[in-house]
Amino acid sequence: MKVLIIGDIIIDRYIYGTSTRLSPEAPVPVVSYQHEVEKLGGAGLVYENLKSLGVDVTLFDADQPHSVKTRVICDGHYITRIDNDENANGDEVLRAIKRQPNLEQYEYVILSDYNKGTLDESIEIIKYLNTFGCKVIVDPKEHANHYKGAWLVKPNYKEFGDFGFTNWGENIITTNAGENVVAIIDSKVYNVPVEKVEVSDVTGAGDCFLASFVYGLTRGYNYKKCLELAVKGSRKSVQQVGTYI
Repeated sequence: MKVLIIGDIIIDRYIYGTSTRLSPEAPVPVVSYQHEVEKLGGAGLVYENLKSLGVDVTLFDADQPHSVKTRVICDGHYITRIDNDENANGDEVLRAIKRQPNLEQYEYVILSDYNKGTLDESIEIIKYLNTFGCKVIVDPKEHANHYKGAWLVKPNYKEFGDFGFTNWGENIITTNAGENVVAIIDSKVYNVPVEKVEVSDVTGAGDCFLASFVYGLTRGYNYKKCLELAVKGSRKSVQQVGTYI
């Protein structure tokens, strides 16, 4: 099975250093630079995880600007995060998608929304993808009405209430930061327990959850096993510092 990912690609930059003194200019540590690392985040992290799991996956890049999140980590601790947000042109993204050949080859299409413009025309994108028989899975950042026609949505608990997913009548998975994962898929209710672990960093946990779930789908596992795999993926992610593959 082939998977296509469309969404906001974010560059996660990590600057690592060490500190032995405070600045005389302000009560902040003076960080001695050691090294830095860049990784794909957002839709890119879902892609990297699926690729690492051996899934036949394609990341759609509409040649739009990418937001950059720079994190400064000193002696293993976060000091600050600097965001350089860039917004994509949703109309141009939609036109680029409609120029793509052979979309019927994708069993699943993931829409990874970080509200950076790529999926501003998500209703039209979903409508178009549905004509090819693709099952559209959405990680949302806007109101439920924005994703009408999707096969499945995956809001977290706050998004579930804030974005109107209480009235969502289709397939849905709701996560809740260490609490049980609740899902309704094909009219069946699933309640999957989440083991408590020591959390180091929640960055990208939802992306790892989604990638693990879709991996299970591509292997033909039942929904219960897919959800259990997703919980394992996100649990592993939060135990690491930084963007995790």
